[in-house]
Amino acid sequence: MKRFRSLRDPIVAILIVLLAFAALAQEGEEERKAWNYLEDQLTVADEFQTAHTKWAKPYGQGTIRVQFFTTWFQGSTDAREIVELMQRFDIDGQAAFAVGGNLIGDGAPDWYGGDAGAATKRVLAFIDSGIDAFFVNQVTLDQIPEHIRETLRRRVEQGTGLVIVGEKAAPFEGATPMASAPRDLPAGSYYSFGEGRIAVLPARGKLEYRLGWETELDYQMQEQGRALLWAARREPKSRIEIRAPHVDRDALPAEAISIGPSGLPAGSTIRVVLRRWDGESIDAGTFDGQSSAIRVNIPKLRAGAYHVDCFAELDGAIHSWAAAPFDVMSGDEVNEVQLAKDWAEPGEEGAGLIRLSRDTPGSSFVELRLVDTHDRILVRERLRAQGSDVAFRTIVPRWAPMLLRVEAVLMEADNEISSAYTYLRVTGRKRNQFNFVMWNVPSGDLAPFGVESMTRYGVTAFLQQGPPPLCVAASGAAWVPYAASFRASSHTLTAMLEPDTGLLKSGCVYDQSSMSRTIADVVDGVRVARGHGVLAYSLGDENAVRASCLGPECLEVYRKYLSEMYGNIDELNAEWGTAYTTFNDIELLSEGSLPEPYAPEWFKEYYSDRQALERSDNEGAKDAALDRQIDFGAVNDEMRALQQGNFARWYDRQAFQCATYVEWCKQFQAAFKKIDPLALTGFEGTDSFSLRKLTTRSRQGGDLDAFVRELDYYGSYEGPGNEVMRSIAPKGFPMGSWIGYTPDGEELRFKFWKQVADRMNTIQWWRWDNLQGYNGFLAPNLAPFPATRDMFEDTKVVRDGLGELIIQSDMHDDGIAMLYSMPSTHIAHFDGNETYGLYTRDHDRWHTLFHDEGLQFRYVTDRMLRVGEFDAARYKVLILPLAFAMGEREASAIREFVNNGGTVIADLRPALYDAHCKPLDQGLLNDVFGIMQTGNRDARTIDRMSVEGELNGHKLGMRWGNWHGRDIYPQMFVDPNVALAGGKAKGQAAFIHFWTGNLTAPVCIVNEFGKGRGILLNFSVHDAPCAALLRTLLAASGVTPALRLSAPDEARVTGVEISRWSSGAEEFIVVLGQTNREVTIERDRPAHVFDVKSRTYIGHTSAFTTSLRANRGSVFAFLQGPPTLPTVSVGQAAKRGKVTSVRVAVPGANGARAIVLTLTAPDGNVADWIQSPVIVRDKPASIPLPFAHNDPAGTWRLRAMDLYTGGLKDVPLALQ
Repeated sequence: MKRFRSLRDPIVAILIVLLAFAALAQEGEEERKAWNYLEDQLTVADEFQTAHTKWAKPYGQGTIRVQFFTTWFQGSTDAREIVELMQRFDIDGQAAFAVGGNLIGDGAPDWYGGDAGAATKRVLAFIDSGIDAFFVNQVTLDQIPEHIRETLRRRVEQGTGLVIVGEKAAPFEGATPMASAPRDLPAGSYYSFGEGRIAVLPARGKLEYRLGWETELDYQMQEQGRALLWAARREPKSRIEIRAPHVDRDALPAEAISIGPSGLPAGSTIRVVLRRWDGESIDAGTFDGQSSAIRVNIPKLRAGAYHVDCFAELDGAIHSWAAAPFDVMSGDEVNEVQLAKDWAEPGEEGAGLIRLSRDTPGSSFVELRLVDTHDRILVRERLRAQGSDVAFRTIVPRWAPMLLRVEAVLMEADNEISSAYTYLRVTGRKRNQFNFVMWNVPSGDLAPFGVESMTRYGVTAFLQQGPPPLCVAASGAAWVPYAASFRASSHTLTAMLEPDTGLLKSGCVYDQSSMSRTIADVVDGVRVARGHGVLAYSLGDENAVRASCLGPECLEVYRKYLSEMYGNIDELNAEWGTAYTTFNDIELLSEGSLPEPYAPEWFKEYYSDRQALERSDNEGAKDAALDRQIDFGAVNDEMRALQQGNFARWYDRQAFQCATYVEWCKQFQAAFKKIDPLALTGFEGTDSFSLRKLTTRSRQGGDLDAFVRELDYYGSYEGPGNEVMRSIAPKGFPMGSWIGYTPDGEELRFKFWKQVADRMNTIQWWRWDNLQGYNGFLAPNLAPFPATRDMFEDTKVVRDGLGELIIQSDMHDDGIAMLYSMPSTHIAHFDGNETYGLYTRDHDRWHTLFHDEGLQFRYVTDRMLRVGEFDAARYKVLILPLAFAMGEREASAIREFVNNGGTVIADLRPALYDAHCKPLDQGLLNDVFGIMQTGNRDARTIDRMSVEGELNGHKLGMRWGNWHGRDIYPQMFVDPNVALAGGKAKGQAAFIHFWTGNLTAPVCIVNEFGKGRGILLNFSVHDAPCAALLRTLLAASGVTPALRLSAPDEARVTGVEISRWSSGAEEFIVVLGQTNREVTIERDRPAHVFDVKSRTYIGHTSAFTTSLRANRGSVFAFLQGPPTLPTVSVGQAAKRGKVTSVRVAVPGANGARAIVLTLTAPDGNVADWIQSPVIVRDKPASIPLPFAHNDPAGTWRLRAMDLYTGGLKDVPLALQ
């Protein structure tokens, strides 16, 4: 009978693996081909509308079709100019972004449907469909791919129009310049080329952010639009001629403007608008378009620059338009407003001087106004002008927005004569709220639009070097100054050292003279941001979170560090195996080769890899200089101690380097507090949960506990470090990871919600502006990408108050603590420990095991155990994942916890090294687990494992491996060095082959110790099917989930994480999974249950069924009392120019509630200046409603909505 090869046959196994990888690769390729983000990235849709004038939209001659070409680079807002033009003119347009002779969308098939020429094909298809003109903005024709350029040339010669902005010369050889510019067109050069028309315009003048800048943009766009219509042969067939002379204000009112229309179609009208430089407009009337001469009255206007805008309209379309400037002049003017200081904290006094052109008549006075960016006059004070200088003082309201216009208006009775203004920043830090930080602010003069768009979609702060632009204050966003940096560009520790001296290139951290100069420069660089409002001062991203150097100051502090750690030299000598007399005798090891011939193979391999990285990842050092730098790096990192297996000496140096980085941070922290007493200081962009084996990578590792303990802010890269952060950080500590990077909406939503579930409160997004290799927050049209918008909409509940509730509420655990051990992260890579598991990977596995059981846990750190901060009474179980190293004090705390009734569960090799990573003959917790070590061998592969038995009335069981000559499982490891010494084995692992002999090892050892027990899972949990075993062990230790999930078609619900919070007697949960499924959630006690996102009352129950949507967090509230509506009481009648106090409460609430407030004006517009959300506790919350002097009178409506219940209360406010 023919026999088939077993899967255990290595050839068959290899073939199966190769086929599997081929299938996965094909599947991945098909998935990538399904991605096509071209339209998302190149869209010019005007979904984000800005203030504009429709000069010719809709246009009497119909829509023109235009192929636009513009540039793109990180930070650029040039592409938005296309949208601005299309908002004002009747254009059906398509954009292409030219960069260095290529188009965005070509050469990146993984992003664009598998087509390497997707952008070119898109352009050619649009051209072939018939267009009227090309518009080339801020790029030269030679930056457009040659084959498209030739198509463009040919089409223009055949009659398609061409507008080039930013060029000076004729675009094509043979283009004929026109003798004179066509009538009504802006300054530029005009050509004919075959049948086509070409307009070459200068680049428009770049605008500063100031009052009226959008009005200036409006007139710039109308000039470009007029040139475009001419090139497309769609210029207006009629004209409007305007004569608008400058006028003296004293002569007003007067019919000083004359308008002469010609050629307008019968029945058309002319609408006339007078527009001031700051955008304030007056309807000057509508006139008969057939009139040969129209006179327009100019009323008594404030002095300043104006335009008269005329629109010839018929049947709802604009057939022609014109605009002309004029000035209203006055001898009495406000020349300037000066401030003593251009920023103020809320509630502070602002002072300044108003300079007038001359002494004013006795009937005149100056009105001082504080005006917000919506032109709402918040504060108005009358000042008597005595002479030409008027001093003033005014209190900045505590509720003021972050940017105020301090405006001085010269008045006569109710008439405004003249005005001037300056800006005042009001410090806004955005503390104690949920924040969304964006890396980088848009550049270019359309940057304010980008900032406004992002703040509409939840961005609350920007991280960037340099001064915060005014537009950031205008949009109410805080600033995170990128104040400093501490790293080599190549991200290696060695590259941070000077090749000639071994000192840090930035200066030794402990050289006070050098650091003082550095800190002074940094403080000067961020001083301007202080007045704006700083959420946190960032000391950089991807910093070297551990560093030292070979300077004498560094060595002196290192010796002191060791002295404080050990107390006396004998203790150090015992640990290091040395014979120093005093701590001052200690030097770094520098003698001998690396590697020595006697060095163990693991070190030779490691050091070879390290050197390869140091040679490839350096900052330009070469040859002998690079050799010296590498030698210095080896001395600095105590590589010779590592080679000797003197792990304690090596680790002490690493721990000192970690402390040195924190000390570097603290020096800046102290300096920032001198200029900003409320300063928060930290850094971002590191992955510090564990150290990677190649420790040249400087952003890994560090002292995660100290980051929270000593600093004020931390923004990590995503990973298990967030679980540590949320466990040990105090409430309100700004923390969160970087997201972005991908256009995949599913991934973005999951990462956002994962941070919410992990109690992060400061999510950070890397770059708003990316295309192709990474994806940004906004498309080049400055509207959010579809994935961004979807994430924003799905997480609205977080911004509506859930984020603030998470900050202020208590996060639950289920009586489970987990140890994070900094020394274990270091020794995990050496002395054979790397064969037992990977620190980060295996911790992640423990997280998954708990989440799959509906359980939550909390980390404790080795330092917390050491200094007595472990709150043992709140926990039933302590988990020790790969806790290789710990000190006597940590072990004593654990031993006491177990002795008093707790359960400790460890996996492999617990406490086999002391707190300095020195190997021990026997583990410090062997007595707790009832074991002993028989040697120090690497992990052993097994092929079968079984656990059977009973614990505290609970049946234990786990079966793994190849028991019947089939069923291949992932590779598994055990520690072959473990022997029983009082503990009871509930199972064993085996490796049975006739050619190697048999191995058996205990794998689930239970030892009763005092009132508690120690449990050693002597196997790698990474791939072990140990969920049921762990569930039973936890149940036997008194840990069961407070919430239980079930599903009709699943034996167990996995892949779902539940996070629980409480405030008072009220609870809420966030449920996050990555698949669509229907689940039933059950709790021990009934409560009034609400689906918070859908604002649905589920009922008074202890169990309910809901549909989870993949990567979309679900939020449920459990309330003790029946739902009640919020109450709103108004303290006094609402009056313009006064602050109305409103008190909001939720009767019967037994904890904090988030109330969403909405204020609607009489015209139906929603006010965006109201404080919302508001957190209400046992007492009513008082909210100021600062009505402006020029807010519209009438009935306003205030709506209060309870975030949990959706309960609404509407209150009318009659504004007088």
